[in-house]
Amino acid sequence: AMAMPETLNAISLKVWPVANLTVLQLQTLQAEIGLFIRAAFRESTQSDYAPTRTFPQSRFSFSRLTEELHAQFPNISSLRFANSDIVSALDIPRISTLAVVLQ
Repeated sequence: AMAMPETLNAISLKVWPVANLTVLQLQTLQAEIGLFIRAAFRESTQSDYAPTRTFPQSRFSFSRLTEELHAQFPNISSLRFANSDIVSALDIPRISTLAVVLQ
């Protein structure tokens, strides 16, 4: 089978955590959010996260991913992606860079 072509995307989001988290909780939250997003873009990680994944010939919805992140991580007060939805043709969207910035 031929490998599907890929498009690389720079993913960036700001996260406003709930108040009164410890430094360790903040670091863990930041790392786990990154793993969750990487799972959506079909990267194999050590996590069991099962977000909606990227597919060819479809729209990848960042609003859906935002909902899924809120559901998975109650310590997120708010978050905002810098990205617009990714509309893919015969390719699979992947991550070139990922920035999870805690506010």
